[in-house]
Amino acid sequence: MKQLLHNLCSTLNEQLDLFKLFLQEEEKKNEILIQRDLRELEKVNRREHKLMEKSEQIELRRSVIVQQLGGKIGISADAKIDEIAVRLTGAEFKSLRDELLTIKDDIYRDIMKLKNINELNNHILRDSLEFFNYSVNVFKNLGREHVTYKMHKERNGRTQKPLFFDKEV
Repeated sequence: MKQLLHNLCSTLNEQLDLFKLFLQEEEKKNEILIQRDLRELEKVNRREHKLMEKSEQIELRRSVIVQQLGGKIGISADAKIDEIAVRLTGAEFKSLRDELLTIKDDIYRDIMKLKNINELNNHILRDSLEFFNYSVNVFKNLGREHVTYKMHKERNGRTQKPLFFDKEV
C-alpha cells in the first residue's frame, strides 16, 4: 500500500508540474491578447492542447491508483485527496499523509491562479470582441446617414441633428 501511496504522490506532483506549465502559458496568453498577436496566440493554444493531452494521461493514471487504493483503504474511485489522507492513520503514514495534504494545497493554489488569469483573459477577449463589433457597426452604418460637424443642416426638407463624426473627412 505504501508503494501505491508513493505512486499517487508522484502522479499528483506530475499534475502539479503540469498546472505550473499551464499557468505559464496562460500568463503568456494574457500578454499576447493585450498585444493582439494572433500568430503567437495560435502557438500558445497548440502548446496548451498538448499539455491537455498529457494531463488526461496523468489523470487516468491517478484514477487507476486511487481505484487500487480504494480496495485497500475503503474509498471510492473518485475520492478526493482529503478523503484519502483521512484514511491514512498511524505513524507509518504520517509523512505520506502530510505530503498528500501539501500537494493538495499546492494544486488548489495553482488552480485558483489559473482560474484568475483565465477570467482576466476572458475579460480581455470579451472587450476585444465588443470593440470589434462596435467598429463593424460604425462602418456598416456610415453610408446610411449624412454626418456633419455643423450644428444643424437642412437635407431633403428635414433638419439633421448635429453629429461629431464626418465621413467625408
